[in-house]
Amino acid sequence: MAVLRLDSYDRNEVDLPEVCMQCGAPAALRKSKTFSWFPPWVYIVLVVCNILIFAIVAMIMTKRRTVDVPLCEQHKNHWLRRQLLVLGSFLGVLAIGFVAMMVSSDNGGGNDNPLGGIMCVGSVILLVAWVILAVIVQSTSIRPKEITDQGIALQGVSKAFVEAYEEEWRVAPERLDEVARERWNKGGRAPRPGRRVIEDDGRIQPAEEDEGRKPSPDTFQEGAP
Repeated sequence: MAVLRLDSYDRNEVDLPEVCMQCGAPAALRKSKTFSWFPPWVYIVLVVCNILIFAIVAMIMTKRRTVDVPLCEQHKNHWLRRQLLVLGSFLGVLAIGFVAMMVSSDNGGGNDNPLGGIMCVGSVILLVAWVILAVIVQSTSIRPKEITDQGIALQGVSKAFVEAYEEEWRVAPERLDEVARERWNKGGRAPRPGRRVIEDDGRIQPAEEDEGRKPSPDTFQEGAP
């Protein structure tokens, strides 16, 4: 898997290649996904302070960005399947733990049944296994590595997709000038009078003098008294 970086230009996200971001196969659809990310140092707050302060700091520092992710038919439920797996297994661990507590409470009444102790130990082992499963599922999904005001970096992306994305922008560098001009116009900045924009590189160059333009009063005119 590779890392994909998208800058703040909207066109970089709209013009993603029609290739599945997960496996590199031809894309069948696009799914709008909102990614959330906060700096890793926020976890230090959880260790030093309590979970309430951690939640507040994480909420303040969290950045979000929505990307229309191209996916193939096989991976169209890329995130849904992982969420159901993690949630379903967690509910299963909770159910086994609840049964273990019920059996242990019966043993407290004088019923010498080792099943309660076995189920309690098994519940702890299953909980540890669930944490490992959740980490593996997260590490194999398309997820944000970093989100800033300038763009987003996604990891877990297919190398074929990153190559297709880079190739598309490498063969069409004029798109960068087009994006720059669009953002310039969105900001309401029109070229100054007497200037024109060169289309090949986007630089602003002085225009030729318009015909019939009156000369400046300070301009020397031959034959003037």
